[in-house]
Amino acid sequence: INPLIKELLVIFDNDTFKNYQIFINKNKNYFNDTLTPYQSFDYYAKKMQILSLIDLCSNKTEIKYIDIAQELLDTDQTTDVEELVIDAINTQCIYGKLNDEIQTLYLNKVKSRSFTKESWKTLESHINKWVNNIDNILNKQQPQEKTTEEEE
Repeated sequence: INPLIKELLVIFDNDTFKNYQIFINKNKNYFNDTLTPYQSFDYYAKKMQILSLIDLCSNKTEIKYIDIAQELLDTDQTTDVEELVIDAINTQCIYGKLNDEIQTLYLNKVKSRSFTKESWKTLESHINKWVNNIDNILNKQQPQEKTTEEEE
């Protein structure tokens, strides 16, 4: 795999929109030659903004439009924040409600951007709890089943 493509994939996996912009500006000539007519810098920039929004919103219950604008749009203007957030909501990366009056996004749920070792450990823990719960339920039902069989 081409080292530039590999670096770009790593950026998409776990880096910021600002670092994406730096990388693209530094390697613009290469990507101008490789992008198809159906792809564009704007298309990928929007995807990277959504991924960065996931990181920005993680472990929060609310975030101000200005914080999103400064981090992801390099501006203090909040006019484009709503469109970005709606795109993220439509892709089901984040779940929340916009409040234009106080320029705040209230978050209900934010999906993980990538599946890390910690994510695997959490999943394993949840599966183990589930298995234990099922075992407990089955163990409680077995004596009742024997009693029912004995009555017949």
